[in-house]
Amino acid sequence: MIRIIVVDDEILARIGIQTFLEQEKDIEVKGVFGFGNDALEFLKSNTVDIVLTDIEMTELDGFSLTGLIRENNYAKGVIIISSHEKFEYARKALDVKADAYILKHELDSEFLINTIRETYEKVKTTEESQKILIDNISNNAGDLMYQIGVIKFLNVENKNGLPDDLQETMFKNLVENIIGKYQISTLIEPINQHKFIFFQFEKKIDEVEIRRHINEICVDVVENLELYLNKRVIIILSSPFSKVTNVRTHYSQVKELGSVFQYVDDNIMEKVSLNEAAEINGMSVATFCKKFKEHTGVTFNQYVNEQKINKVKKLVKGKNNSLAEIADMTGFTNENYMSRVFQKVTGKTISKWRKEIFE
Repeated sequence: MIRIIVVDDEILARIGIQTFLEQEKDIEVKGVFGFGNDALEFLKSNTVDIVLTDIEMTELDGFSLTGLIRENNYAKGVIIISSHEKFEYARKALDVKADAYILKHELDSEFLINTIRETYEKVKTTEESQKILIDNISNNAGDLMYQIGVIKFLNVENKNGLPDDLQETMFKNLVENIIGKYQISTLIEPINQHKFIFFQFEKKIDEVEIRRHINEICVDVVENLELYLNKRVIIILSSPFSKVTNVRTHYSQVKELGSVFQYVDDNIMEKVSLNEAAEINGMSVATFCKKFKEHTGVTFNQYVNEQKINKVKKLVKGKNNSLAEIADMTGFTNENYMSRVFQKVTGKTISKWRKEIFE
């Protein structure tokens, strides 16, 4: 049973919506409210799955209500119903993390019911996956290590880290579809609304091997996001850690070095300078190298080589260039040096890797 409340200061609108919903056997209307504050008080002591709310209401508008619901986890899903077609309203709905935005003039019973059911299934699936993750962590806490990969769209300054023309739901579905085939990764989104991939793996697994595997997952995500969204994307990996309670710390450390990762991506096909990277962060080279290793688990040169090899893989897949040309295009001094770095980073020769890819 989907438990719902309706919040709208127009009596005819809320009664009409209530009438639609009460005809459905799998939906229970728990309350109908004309003021956002009254709905908020109800939510503090009652369990609700979905909140349907209008935007323009006295005292507490729909955006503010949605923000408070998200902040305090008062309901699993929020659907905003609005009379406004302007893009800034829809964008604000995304900013406060509404699950859907419906225009009143497009509203009919079938469309509304379908949106409610889709939203319920989405939040239910997310909740179940998070519960499984938490249960697995709790049951195996002493045997596991963790790592996070912050997804960053380059040249985007929005609060949620996503481009203006990218719907949050589409982004989540795309990433979850990509990482769903891997058993060690889950998409998480609670910290300051920025998204990151949470990796968990057994302590006994070789550190180099797990780094290679996680890097392969990140490359898969980045390539697909760039292909489908036509945006530049990087995933910034933290150093491995053993306590889940340290997630926030590692997230903050990775974000602290964000400008350096963009610098590397901007210059990866040329020469990347350690001195320039340190200068970007306002540190001496020695301090920068120490902090980079502490925050990411690898040296700056290791990270740069990993990113270069990711570009090499992309070019090798394209079949348009010789290895000598690829070495020159990715800033390696020669083909032999590129081949040695490739094997060190991936554990395979270029020919073996290429054969596996094209088999």
